[in-house]
Amino acid sequence: MKKKKYKFGTPWPDWAWRLVSKNKIILSNEENGQKVFFIYGKNNIEIAHYGDYLIQINNELKVKNS
Repeated sequence: MKKKKYKFGTPWPDWAWRLVSKNKIILSNEENGQKVFFIYGKNNIEIAHYGDYLIQINNELKVKNS
């Protein structure tokens, strides 16, 4: 399991772009002055969101809040 802290404005890795390209992405309102991205898959179920930490598990995004 890889765990990295991504700051806003950091380029997303290729595996993150691949996930986004297959699903719907929504940009939320600002939270604490920063934008938060939500990723939705089938039936509009949230499968990931880009917040504080991104964890890569089997090429899928998992969220761990700090």
